[in-house]
Amino acid sequence: MKRIWAFFLTVCMLFSTVIGFSFAEEDDGVVVLNILHTNDMHGSGIADASETMIRYSQIATMKDEFENAILVDGGDFTQGSVYVAMTDGLGAINAMRLAGYDVATLGNHEFTANRSHFISSLISESGEELVGSPVAVVAGNVLGDEVLDTQPDWCIIEREGVKVGFFGLATPTTLTTGNPAVNVGITIGNIIDAAQDAVDHLQDEGADVIVGVTHLGYDPEVVGKDGDSSNCVAENVEGIDVIIDAHFHQSMMGADAKQAGDTLIVSSGTGAAAVGNVEITVDANTGDILSCESEAITAADAFANYAEDQEVKDYLDRVCEEVDSITGRVFANISMGLYGGHYRNGENVASIARRGETNAVSLEADGRLREAQRYFEGTEYEDLPIVSLVCGGSCRTAIPAGDVSVAQIMDLSLNAGMDPSGVYVKTTGAVLWETVEWGLSCLIAQDPETGAISADGSYHGRYPNLAGAVYTYDIRKEGSTPLDFDPETYKMGSRLVSLTLDDGAEITKDSDVELILCTNEFELGGGDGYFCLQRAEEAGQLTRIGVSPISFLDATVNYMTEIYEATGDVYYPLTSGRVTVISDYHKDEFTSVVTVLDAAEAPVANTQAELFVNYGTEEGVKWVSMGVFTTDDNGQFSATLKKGPQETKVVIDGQESTVMYVDNIAGMLDTTLTMK
Repeated sequence: MKRIWAFFLTVCMLFSTVIGFSFAEEDDGVVVLNILHTNDMHGSGIADASETMIRYSQIATMKDEFENAILVDGGDFTQGSVYVAMTDGLGAINAMRLAGYDVATLGNHEFTANRSHFISSLISESGEELVGSPVAVVAGNVLGDEVLDTQPDWCIIEREGVKVGFFGLATPTTLTTGNPAVNVGITIGNIIDAAQDAVDHLQDEGADVIVGVTHLGYDPEVVGKDGDSSNCVAENVEGIDVIIDAHFHQSMMGADAKQAGDTLIVSSGTGAAAVGNVEITVDANTGDILSCESEAITAADAFANYAEDQEVKDYLDRVCEEVDSITGRVFANISMGLYGGHYRNGENVASIARRGETNAVSLEADGRLREAQRYFEGTEYEDLPIVSLVCGGSCRTAIPAGDVSVAQIMDLSLNAGMDPSGVYVKTTGAVLWETVEWGLSCLIAQDPETGAISADGSYHGRYPNLAGAVYTYDIRKEGSTPLDFDPETYKMGSRLVSLTLDDGAEITKDSDVELILCTNEFELGGGDGYFCLQRAEEAGQLTRIGVSPISFLDATVNYMTEIYEATGDVYYPLTSGRVTVISDYHKDEFTSVVTVLDAAEAPVANTQAELFVNYGTEEGVKWVSMGVFTTDDNGQFSATLKKGPQETKVVIDGQESTVMYVDNIAGMLDTTLTMK
């Protein structure tokens, strides 16, 4: 049974001669606290600092420079880059320990086979592979982890006599979006009950300020005591002053911070693009909060104003050098970018591979398919059709045109592509139909005006991308329910309209056509809620017939190398027509707001710019002029673009801008182009 107690993690900015406390000066009677926060880093912050990514060594400097600073992370610090994959997460964890993080909670991406290792590496005083100081881990609604169960559900950190209480919450969808096979015995409790219990104990312990660190996501449409959003916690639990949120990769700082009752809700986005700061002014005599304000420190701000802490920098440099020596090999060249992941274009961020086809995820699926075809050559199964399933959450980033290294492919893939490229099962068309139907359940609707497809941020990682088959679905129809899968109430949806194998065979929901499905242990075990596969195996409708001897990474690299050696380029069309959507959206064009910035990211105002687009068809890269436009005072103009994915750039006086991707279907309508 989990031990419940509150404890003091005392860190002081100034030291008295007697004990490590220093109290507020009597002349002003106030204490100013600065709670610096990050979330959803996904292995970022380790490579060199830039104007788009803050490095942990800069975050360490921020903590040193801000008055009474407390440094907090909202989870998902592991999984997502080569630097965490190749170090079993220690690249990020040691960076957090060295940078002086005080508190962290767990994101769904920490719930892997390394879960207990991540937790113990954070909280341990020392260890053979550890550097820096321990970080308190709070996740009060998580039960069943042998390490976490020994830890308190909350902590109090003291600054100048002011007690700041912290508690943490993991998203209830963790066990659906995570791998059930490695989370046996783990339960995720009710977030409202866990939060109220923590707040009550923190108040009893005399906390002046109470902060929730939640890996939930803000969603104003999810309300009530049974909801699973950060605003549900704020609205149903009294006594929370600030919630530092995560999971949805939302940028909620400064003017974009949210207020729910008396609770301020903030989140710093993803990928170390920003660090948030909540400045709290407290009456030193009464403990009352006088003000609570949020601000964002962007990567550009940090690059200009925050030097790197030398100790943290030295550690990060060593990690990068060791990993890059293994993964830095360039093996191919691409004439057009590969797009996927949480793609950022200016202020617009969209999970493009979780709403439809992108060329990056299609490439990944095709690489798996090619490896499966090799595996079954000359076997009894070689004449069976093969379909490769790659869920949208497995495609993590984008790769720009140019040389491609092994490290970039590792960053492209979940867990750096270290998992086997395929677990092969023989099954039927009916099982494949139900599988695709389940994957489509994450989608919500398609906007009839803009064409943007919306998806449930807690579940859209399950979106089904295929190689070896194409499909058509009607987004207006009912999806499979419930989204978090309950065998007692499960009902298969009716969105899938047609499913056609590459050999022309039409699959129906009752089809007995035999085929090979290339998937992985995650989905087979019910990960992302794909319990239909687990149930099919239990019912004898799915039989395991092999496991690829190579990794997902090697399958992708081998496939790209094969193409590159044959053609001198790995060109992949932006769309290959694998998915067709039926909805009430019938327009052929959309309006895009184009923002043009100079190299210093200042608006290029009142200037003529020629806009070009590349549709990325099978014919190759062909830039088409959309006309000459004049930017306004904000460096912007509006242009009418053809629906669907395309690359954009502008040319001013013969000088080209960066190339950026837009796709109204994925919700990426506007584009921000920076002059080189």
